[in-house]
Amino acid sequence: MFRLKKIAVTGWIMLMLLCISGCAGYQFANPNKPPFHSIHINAATNQSYLQQGVAPLSDAIRKSFLSEGSVELRDSENAQAFLDVKITDYHRYVAAASARDTDRAQSFNVSVTVMCTLSSSSGKIYFENKPITVNQTVYADSGAQLSEFIGYPEFSATIANKIRDAVLNTW
Repeated sequence: MFRLKKIAVTGWIMLMLLCISGCAGYQFANPNKPPFHSIHINAATNQSYLQQGVAPLSDAIRKSFLSEGSVELRDSENAQAFLDVKITDYHRYVAAASARDTDRAQSFNVSVTVMCTLSSSSGKIYFENKPITVNQTVYADSGAQLSEFIGYPEFSATIANKIRDAVLNTW
């Protein structure tokens, strides 16, 4: 009986050591560090049919970098890197139509593509015109344009997070 207890205690100790050692290499943050500590994010530009999309997207990109915290946002004179974002493509397709009126859409698939360029203050280009595309379904219960307008800040946040990940997780 004593021997069985000793084996059980030894087994528990071994199991606990295995669990502790398995978690020893875990890192809470992204282990890849970019070659810059500060970034200047230029206002996004629009080369698509998306009206009034520049300001919410520029704001969302800045908020995304601020919430991540691994690089500082700086003005153009003090930044080590520069990010330029162009909205290049915007499409809206009917995803579902009303059963009573097939000309009236119930939901749309919206697609936005942006091109991102990241460069250093010395002029080195880390990536140029990197495409990032986000697709989202917009439900048109209150009308298509109103639904897009109401949903665009959330859509901008999704695009901004993808841009942030492209900038910070490349390394």
